[in-house]
Amino acid sequence: MKQFFVDIVARDEQVYSGDADYLSIRGLDGILGIMADHAPMVGVFRPGICVLRNGDENYEWAMSEGFVSVADNRVTLAVAFAYTADEIEASYAEDMLRKSKERLSQKRYAYSELTGYEKIDMDFLNMLRAKAGLELVERHKS
Repeated sequence: MKQFFVDIVARDEQVYSGDADYLSIRGLDGILGIMADHAPMVGVFRPGICVLRNGDENYEWAMSEGFVSVADNRVTLAVAFAYTADEIEASYAEDMLRKSKERLSQKRYAYSELTGYEKIDMDFLNMLRAKAGLELVERHKS
């Protein structure tokens, strides 16, 4: 299978730098799968699980929102954080999820024909981040 090069950078840390057969991230409208010879693009993605396959090796990270750049069989992801299942403290993620849901349930969002919902706030992002972490921990329990 044809490969492409991937750089995943979180804050000041190189998370992954190497070849891949396949990469998926949570785009704004669903899962974005990337393989060799993908069309060039620049975009943003939501918090979620990133899956990378390199031959027989599989990697997964719970990632924050970030930016993606694809060009010439090179993919760069820039994120605030990327954690493996072993790096996630489930009780912390559960607490973040609970608190975010509580705060979100107390908010009201205005809808505008021009812009859609006015903004996505930190409580919403924290809820998505916590869900991604907990989902990854569940995947790796067995």
